[in-house]
Amino acid sequence: ASALLWQPGEEEPERFYPDVGGESQDFEFWLRSRSMPLLAKTSKFEEDEPYEELGLPVARLFLNGSTVDEEARAAVTSVARSYIGRVAFFVRNATAKSHEWRQHGLPPGRSPSLGLALSMQHNASKFGFLAGTEPATPEAMAAFWREDARPRLTAFLDDVLEGRLEPSKMSEIPPEDALPSASG
Repeated sequence: ASALLWQPGEEEPERFYPDVGGESQDFEFWLRSRSMPLLAKTSKFEEDEPYEELGLPVARLFLNGSTVDEEARAAVTSVARSYIGRVAFFVRNATAKSHEWRQHGLPPGRSPSLGLALSMQHNASKFGFLAGTEPATPEAMAAFWREDARPRLTAFLDDVLEGRLEPSKMSEIPPEDALPSASG
């Protein structure tokens, strides 16, 4: 027996086969992982629970309300289609969830940015996607997310999932006395 699932906006259904290549698939996991939004906006622990139960790695897109946010959101949503059932994707407010982007080793104050955790557990290994976080004009950042981000995000996600990247270290804003003074 098999099942068909039509995603919104898709012309062809996705098919579930209970036995693929000699390995049995869990229908409940298959269905639940495909019923979640491609890029979910959650802000409370309670909203994360359905994703936690899936046990998937979690990619978090940190946005700050800038003009570049929509380009980043479009790029990540596009890439997320290829990772259904392998990675859960979230949108987070970079200001309200600063403790989360710091845990992924992402630079302070640079959004949009993306981090990936191997699970939703607090002590899970975390990885920062540093491409596109360099200081740049809004136009250059928008161009990155519109033109270059998709293949680089795919390579980053594949490298993390295949164990080819070292986890990131927590980032912090440098103390005031460590910052260069305006006088030089």
